[in-house]
Amino acid sequence: MKDYMKPTLRENDPDHILLHVGTNELSSDKKPELIAKSIIDLGKPIKKKNCGFSVSGIIPRNDEWNEKASQVNDNLRSLCIENNIDFIDHTNTINCRKHLNNSKLHLNPKGTQKLSNNFLEFIKNMSIS
Repeated sequence: MKDYMKPTLRENDPDHILLHVGTNELSSDKKPELIAKSIIDLGKPIKKKNCGFSVSGIIPRNDEWNEKASQVNDNLRSLCIENNIDFIDHTNTINCRKHLNNSKLHLNPKGTQKLSNNFLEFIKNMSIS
């Protein structure tokens, strides 16, 4: 992701970036604290460019990595508060039984709609403040 961020910042000059990353790291040996820190570290070049950034939590899952995802989100939430970064929590709106497809980790159409609604609501509230 770091390599992708550089040209995005350079070529597009965005005002704000919303990071929705981290799911693929769950199966690694990395501890939840380290995964959360690496997500926050992705935002360092963004801040240097005076571009706002926010962090989207990992969506709930229905597999063996759900507990680790929850721990990453807890760490992310704390790091976001500590670093004055907005955190988008999906755990209150996305339900594992209703919003995941048969893979138990990818969103079904209703789940995709919930995720996009969370992003749109965040953007709407961001524009107001």
